Amino acid sequence: MRKPAKAGQRRKAAGSKQTATQLGRKAIVPAKPFKAIGYWFTELAPSEYPRPQALVGRWALAQRAAVVKHLRSGVVFERYRGFSYCRFGCGIEPRELGNCDLFDGTWVWPSGLAHYVEAHNVRLPDEFVEHVKQMARSATGTGTRRDTGTRRDTGTDKVTGRSTDTFTVTGTDTRTATGMPLKRPRQREGTVDVAPWLAWARSRGAVPAIAPWQLPPWEARCQLEAQAVQMIDSKHPLSPYWSASNRSKQARASQAAQQQRPVLVLGRRDTGAAVFALPDGQLAIVAFGKPRAPSKLLAGWHAWPMLRR
Repeated sequence: MRKPAKAGQRRKAAGSKQTATQLGRKAIVPAKPFKAIGYWFTELAPSEYPRPQALVGRWALAQRAAVVKHLRSGVVFERYRGFSYCRFGCGIEPRELGNCDLFDGTWVWPSGLAHYVEAHNVRLPDEFVEHVKQMARSATGTGTRRDTGTRRDTGTDKVTGRSTDTFTVTGTDTRTATGMPLKRPRQREGTVDVAPWLAWARSRGAVPAIAPWQLPPWEARCQLEAQAVQMIDSKHPLSPYWSASNRSKQARASQAAQQQRPVLVLGRRDTGAAVFALPDGQLAIVAFGKPRAPSKLLAGWHAWPMLRR
């Protein structure tokens, strides 16, 4: 019969167990941050992210298929309340693009990135393509391995606490060298590095030169929009856009009228100018300062100057 442990031994064992738990928690945080890839510029909220239209290129069919398969086989890293949308406006349902980020232990990407590569031939960094090749080689040998099959990723709504379905992932299940499924880390904030992705996109001229423009605060945006309505008369080239939105209160409250309204997306304090996104995709640069420069029209974000580094 095993003798009962003494008080000191029990404390020591408890201390060892606590230390192991703490080490386990620390091990969840990666030694190196995960690398971000595939995050895009948003037309109504301009930022330092690239436009996928500027990264379209040629793929070898086998190489593209391997990359798409890898992108679809990632493990859920983070979930969001809303769905994404295609920046090409191809008509794909937002639900098909998903509402989460995926990862493979090294890289993190939006769940809709496979669509951009497969449907629009968007190129990705060579470093990531080489990483996909290495993962495919290790799948048949040592290192990470994969199990084929179909699974449905489910999660828990952070507000209601109820289980919520996201989307079905068909392909492979990434596993560690010990055979355990790759799980998302508990600590995710601050573990993703987006700088290499932005630097690569800038080197290919895919990032709009936003600075020194910036998104004004909400109150300033409302004031500038009101000034634009008063300043632009019937002879102004931009008057058709504002006359359509400057109607009765009932019309402005309708969804159709909201879609036809110019949206202020950028502003500059030094010149007093503002950029409005027009319903037809054009950009209007309106000057509010004195002396007031004439308004300028751009065909769209593709006509906006790009960073070259």
